[in-house]
Amino acid sequence: MMVETNPELSVFRTLAHIRRNNGQFRISMEQLRRLDHIKQGQISITEEDDSSPPRFLTPIKDIEVFVDEGEAAMFECRVEPKHDLNLSVRWYRDGEELVSEGRIKISHEYGHASLHIFYTYPEDEGTYSCRATNEMGEEVTEARLICRPLPQIRFDTPAAGEDEDEETQVQLIREATARFGVRAKLKGDEIYQEGAEQAPRFLLKMENIPKLLVGQSVSLNTFLAPVGDPNMKIEWLLNDDPLLFKSSYSPLYDHGVLCLDIAKVYPDDFGEFKVRARNMFGETEISCWVGEMPLGAEYEEEEEPDLPAWCNKVEKGRLAVECPPEITKHLVDLEVGETDTVKLEVNFIGNPRPEVIWTREGEELENSRHVQIRERDGRTTLVLINITAAMAGEYRMVTVSPLGSDLTVSRISVIPLSPEALARKARMEEEGLKQLVYYEESKLMEKKKKKMEKEDRIRKTREKAKRNA
Repeated sequence: MMVETNPELSVFRTLAHIRRNNGQFRISMEQLRRLDHIKQGQISITEEDDSSPPRFLTPIKDIEVFVDEGEAAMFECRVEPKHDLNLSVRWYRDGEELVSEGRIKISHEYGHASLHIFYTYPEDEGTYSCRATNEMGEEVTEARLICRPLPQIRFDTPAAGEDEDEETQVQLIREATARFGVRAKLKGDEIYQEGAEQAPRFLLKMENIPKLLVGQSVSLNTFLAPVGDPNMKIEWLLNDDPLLFKSSYSPLYDHGVLCLDIAKVYPDDFGEFKVRARNMFGETEISCWVGEMPLGAEYEEEEEPDLPAWCNKVEKGRLAVECPPEITKHLVDLEVGETDTVKLEVNFIGNPRPEVIWTREGEELENSRHVQIRERDGRTTLVLINITAAMAGEYRMVTVSPLGSDLTVSRISVIPLSPEALARKARMEEEGLKQLVYYEESKLMEKKKKKMEKEDRIRKTREKAKRNA
């Protein structure tokens, strides 16, 4: 049977039984909040609150992290009795007590206990234990933190397939470069020829990216020849150290195109990225800086080879020679909610400047209440305002010039509103209409009032003039 006591008396009775450490109270934030609620009469202490030993409802579990990336790690558990002011929850690593400081945060709130390591290091590996203690007893739960090293980003390039002749390989290279917004003018010697002494060479210079903030994304691209060499070995380095895999890194090799996408840049990602390639006939490397180059750092500007000079200009849309239209940023399929506003954006190049045409289900679009089309400096956008179910379908953007054309497609599906959302929308529209009517009526009344005041002033002026005459 639970016997409820007077809140004020309960506070002092419970405080009197809290164990002391070196003459000082050890009270958690949860206990302080609990005491504050008791003083305000919001809750009261019952005899059952202090009548059971600690018990973990959910124990902590083993965690595996990759320490070279510095991933976060969190141990969590639930413990009872959660309202026991005498309950003490402490965390240990290999028997040594841990405290909240720096990159470690410990919390205990209403029966939920957690240990959060924001950035792991190799020395964090070990056995972690959470120990709950009160006057009735003690309970412990344990788990392991396992720190695994990350592998280096290095690999061998695949050889050409047996059924791939030179023409097929050239076509595959063109398709790969097109997927990454690079249109290569291949001469034929970029393909691996058995028996020929072809040393590795980079045909696309990686660009420095000095203006970059933490949390932004970046893509590093280059092109390596000969394509199809089975003896080619590639490795990535950062500040001359082996570049290790991270969850934010996405390395890729596709028929000569070398790419490293970084989804989110962290402070330890800034520096000099380098790609080193070697085969039986030689070794070469290429590098770029992500973030500001340090003072005194030397970066040799290599002579721009035929392919990278042309490709870089294509990507930036700054060609001084004629070229057919080419889309460098394509559309993607979307699923949106009814009444949302959708923005479709496409980047393109071409000289002479191509014409841009947006269509939906084969019908050309024009600016209207629901559709806004903009075009400037090699970029065009289509904004669909307050989209409806009738506006779903296939949208195409076509660039056309006397030298050719290119297109990109997006299929948009619209999720209809729920009956509750429709009713809410109808109420808002009705309320908005009432406010608009009220606003217009107020304007008319104000206008009418000003007109009457003006006429009254004119009448008084005329009467005054007559009396003076």
